[in-house]
Amino acid sequence: SKPVVMSVALAPCHPELLKLLDRLVKGEKKKFRFNRIQILNDVLTETLRVDKHGSDEADFARVHAALRDVSSCFVLFLLSSGKFLVISFVSTAAEVRERMLYSSHREALKEMVGRDRLADRDLFAETVEEQTWTLCAPPPPIESNPCLSTAERLLLEGKRAERAEAESQQAHTGVGNLSFNRLKSVPEALGELRAGHIDFIVLWMDGESLAVESTDTVGPAPEMSRRIRQDQCRFYLYAYSHRRQGQLVRAIVFLYCCPEMTPPRQKLLYSTAANSLVDTVVQAGFTIAKRIEMREPEEISENALYSALYPAHLASEVATVTQGKTGWIQKRGAVSKSKKRRWFVLTGTQLAYFRTEKDSKPRGVIECVGAEAEIVPPIQDMCFRIVTPKRTYVMYCDNSRAVREWVNAIKASQASHASQPPPPPQPQPSPPQASELLSPTKKRPAGAQVHPLSVIIS
Repeated sequence: SKPVVMSVALAPCHPELLKLLDRLVKGEKKKFRFNRIQILNDVLTETLRVDKHGSDEADFARVHAALRDVSSCFVLFLLSSGKFLVISFVSTAAEVRERMLYSSHREALKEMVGRDRLADRDLFAETVEEQTWTLCAPPPPIESNPCLSTAERLLLEGKRAERAEAESQQAHTGVGNLSFNRLKSVPEALGELRAGHIDFIVLWMDGESLAVESTDTVGPAPEMSRRIRQDQCRFYLYAYSHRRQGQLVRAIVFLYCCPEMTPPRQKLLYSTAANSLVDTVVQAGFTIAKRIEMREPEEISENALYSALYPAHLASEVATVTQGKTGWIQKRGAVSKSKKRRWFVLTGTQLAYFRTEKDSKPRGVIECVGAEAEIVPPIQDMCFRIVTPKRTYVMYCDNSRAVREWVNAIKASQASHASQPPPPPQPQPSPPQASELLSPTKKRPAGAQVHPLSVIIS
């Protein structure tokens, strides 16, 4: 059957914010300095506005206060030059879905403002302290350096003019900070992806250019997640092939993994290039079904990927991905608190554990109906628990990915069970009447003896 390509709709913009942006572009808001924009209930909404009080640098110091009480937001800062500086703030405490939302809507917000009204740089930060005026201050004029000769000034002016012209062309083509002809081997790799020769592309920043690090055919999502690097930022394009409601679906997923310990400069470089890569892929004729940003490879699994592509309420579909899950887990004892390694098998809503993989009789069975499966923070402890009415089971996995997979699998099995209709009631046989039990004419089996003091109670 023919694969189905999916698309993800962007959040709408609040009408009041649209009116404000229209007036700002027309230059009607003379006192405006900056505002804070958040995605609330899947709608781009203005939640704070600050008027001019002083110079650009003095007013920029007020941005810190606007960021302290939120986990994620955009800030539109109007410079004295009439250009808008776009600040993207996504704190380290933000969840994966929140990061995905703000990453996918950054370019949409810039389009609303108009690329010709944007400053020549964007700011990205995960902490309030990372936002400093030195990052966005315009370069000093060439004339202010008395050490330059006339020839050196002319040379610098020429280079600056060339850079400004190139940035202007990139803004109008919508490719951002990377031009298509500087992408090393990317068009060829996209052609192989389109033809179905490969299903996985790894891309990295080679200086200021985007290059293909490797291509491969990895197949199922669990194998793909093992190819994600844990030590370096990378972009990944994955053709996720799976079945949904009996139909073959091939969805192009854009993955961006930026490990926690990545240097800030590298984070900024990859964050800036992400939208340029997505634009390039879209211009090549692809539809990005989902954009996923993560810090650890363990955050992406078969169940997490499937759930991200489809609504969470389709529990029965999600459950089909995780049926029959097995694996080794260390279970803490109820009395001694010592850990014992057991082989666990999830079948339906029953989680059985065995001493070995070959054992046929389980050492115990945990009924997950009515139980609560949850990750025990921090995730680095690789621990989760199952709270039942009778006991709390504490489990330890080999890595944080396995923790998420088991918790997701248990929740999916519970949701699948809840969505199934209850079985019809079985007819119960009517109890015998007392007259029948005490009747002297009732026939007894041959050889049966009746104790003289026996009493039959119905």
